[in-house]
Amino acid sequence: MAACGLMLLNAGSSASFAAEPRWILRSNEIPLQVVTQTLNAAAGAEPQFLDFQFGFSSAEVAAPSLFLDAVTFSLEGTMSGFLSAVVTADASRTQWAPPITGGLTLDPSEIQHAEIPFPDLSPEHPYQIAYSVRAFIPEELRGEPLKFHMDLFSNGNGVGSLAWVNQAVVVPEPTAGLILLVGVIFYFGFKWRAR
Repeated sequence: MAACGLMLLNAGSSASFAAEPRWILRSNEIPLQVVTQTLNAAAGAEPQFLDFQFGFSSAEVAAPSLFLDAVTFSLEGTMSGFLSAVVTADASRTQWAPPITGGLTLDPSEIQHAEIPFPDLSPEHPYQIAYSVRAFIPEELRGEPLKFHMDLFSNGNGVGSLAWVNQAVVVPEPTAGLILLVGVIFYFGFKWRAR
């Protein structure tokens, strides 16, 4: 269902995505820091996607008994109250579409991600990840204003972590009719030029 739109993000060309952090959070004594961006989803039944880039870095080292600093990105419907987690990351792993108790759990196969270069940010940590992401927006969240959240949890152990995100956008998928129309225009355009 969302595969057509998800193919627009090409994992093979990850270096071409320019990471441009808009918001940067650094771990400190505050246990939870939140950045929220309001998005307007298009009305209608056509598939829609959330596009954004993010990164996470940390000086923490994963250990069996240590609860690590972590960043979570989620999407919330302002009218319905539905909440969906897109991704959460810490120094041990990145989890796509983590389940949320009482929320909408996304299908991990409907979240496409490509690694991108981590931007030059201070402080530099040994563990660094950065991704460009395209996530299918569930039907339950379409047609209402959305809130896109970045939550940085700090365990308060004094070991630094950092999370960043760029400006997120909602992208409607082109309809089949529009794709067909563009194809017809190119076909007749090339045919006319060949004369």
